[in-house]
Amino acid sequence: MKHPTEDSLLESVLELTSPEVETRIQMHLDSCAECRQRRQRLAEETAQLGSIDPQVATSLYPLPAQFRPRRLRPTSWLKVATLLAAGFLGGYAVSHLTQPESVRIVPYHREARTQGNPAVLLATCPAEDTAVDLSWLVP
Repeated sequence: MKHPTEDSLLESVLELTSPEVETRIQMHLDSCAECRQRRQRLAEETAQLGSIDPQVATSLYPLPAQFRPRRLRPTSWLKVATLLAAGFLGGYAVSHLTQPESVRIVPYHREARTQGNPAVLLATCPAEDTAVDLSWLVP
């Protein structure tokens, strides 16, 4: 005689089996004391687990609808990605359009002595009227 498995006995205890399978298990249990004990032990353990009342903390104040998480549809993700890409490209274009002209180093320098301190060297660019203090280069 073949004994029912623990799974089939547990399904019987939880009343998840079909009527035909339940009839076969009951016929076997009528003739097998060992399987009756196994089923009785499973029934006691199931009753003990079922009697546990977990303490679940619930919120006293439910979240308003605007703060509840929402699932985004795939088209929503596509819209967000498109907006981010457009913002990045727009920012990149604006930064290059508004960027000031970079400083250009020209090979032509003219040295001039200042009136107050003859050790200070000034280099000027003929295209612009700016002077750069190069005294820190002189040892």
